[in-house]
Amino acid sequence: MAVRRRLCFLILGAMLQFSAMPGMAAEYIRDQHTAPESAAEVHGPIVVAFVEPDLVRETEKVQTTIPAFISEGWIAVKPRSYYFLRELDKDTSDALDVFRKRETWALGGSIAAESGRLWETVSIGGEYFASLPAYAPDRWPGSGLLKPTQETISVLGQAYVRLAHERQVLTLYRQRYNLPYINDQDSRMVPNTFEGYSIDGRWRHGRFIAGYVDKMKRRASDRFVPMSHAMGVFDKDSGMMMLGIRYESEGRFWLGVIGSVVPDVMSTVYSELDSTWKAGEWDFRFGAQITDQRSVGDDLLTGDKFNTQSVGIRAAASFRNAILTTAFTANGSGARIRSPFGGDPSFSSLMLSDFNLANQKTFKVGISYNAGRIGLIGLSGFINYAHGFGAENAATGNSLADAEEFDLTLDFRPEQKQLRGGWLRLRTAVINPGTARRVIDVRLIFNWTFQSVG
Repeated sequence: MAVRRRLCFLILGAMLQFSAMPGMAAEYIRDQHTAPESAAEVHGPIVVAFVEPDLVRETEKVQTTIPAFISEGWIAVKPRSYYFLRELDKDTSDALDVFRKRETWALGGSIAAESGRLWETVSIGGEYFASLPAYAPDRWPGSGLLKPTQETISVLGQAYVRLAHERQVLTLYRQRYNLPYINDQDSRMVPNTFEGYSIDGRWRHGRFIAGYVDKMKRRASDRFVPMSHAMGVFDKDSGMMMLGIRYESEGRFWLGVIGSVVPDVMSTVYSELDSTWKAGEWDFRFGAQITDQRSVGDDLLTGDKFNTQSVGIRAAASFRNAILTTAFTANGSGARIRSPFGGDPSFSSLMLSDFNLANQKTFKVGISYNAGRIGLIGLSGFINYAHGFGAENAATGNSLADAEEFDLTLDFRPEQKQLRGGWLRLRTAVINPGTARRVIDVRLIFNWTFQSVG
């Protein structure tokens, strides 16, 4: 135990001293973005976590009249088509045949709108989501595109009031978050959304968020449930408190921490360092992350106390639109890392696995290319491979088999005026979780966004 503690302190010290080793975005971020053109654009979770700049418009640029409340608003129609196929190796037992395959083709999308600002302060907005079955065999449910029973999802996922004062924005009721461990995880037809009350803001070199999240709606559901229920604790209706802050220096260095707690269930604290610099035609990005997760109060999640940590280091280097990334993460032996409210921010997370088991160590390498430089405007793609080893059953201490995953993503987002707003994405993954049940995953997604402003 003493040796293990010393090793953790050595890793932590190296992280804080050098801010780095190789890096890439977490999977829930890749779900919504194509391959960037340089390593400087490979943003980590702490960089994308806070309020977007367009939400903190300068008040002197905003009209105050009631007509502007309507005329300066916007509306967006976002149709989506999504085909999902996942298969286990055919040597799976016939008794489990229903779990051997998941296949669905869904159509739908969302309609979103937000008003202009009344009295330079108040705006309202919302977003309605729908996912309807185009091909949904009852025999192969579980894709996450529809309800578990292969039925339609229809829900007002966002419905909010925003109050803005200078560089601070208060958002009330149903909304999306993009925070580590608390995010929309938009990798299916409908994202996670939340009922929460939060304030985002910024000053010269930093941003912050504070708030209370009462309920969440999962991707394959149209119901909002208490945050404790989303974690599997049903005898208590608890929400979640959160607080985060980030320091930024000239767009080249970021340091942040975000903490959350569900009373009597679990607390999570995530911190990250991120930095970037340029040398000629080369761009480099380095980062490091630490997660601390533990039971609190009455320990309702497992009925017993637990605590665990995860550390990660990452780096990315790019040259002429080609980016090479690497990462290493290591988890504590006290428990697996849990992410019940969205995608895991781990540098090692991929399409099918977050490599979040107790005591698991993971190496990850990836390469991406944006073909705009050679004239293929809008075409890009990336490949990632990860290998996890040393995992244990936290309850028994028994060793678990090594696991590996290979992902391939191809994107086409045309910039021609007639096609602008379209996005065709092909994703495939193969995972060997250390058992005979190898998994093959294929996804074909088409998104289109039509937006009218004012």
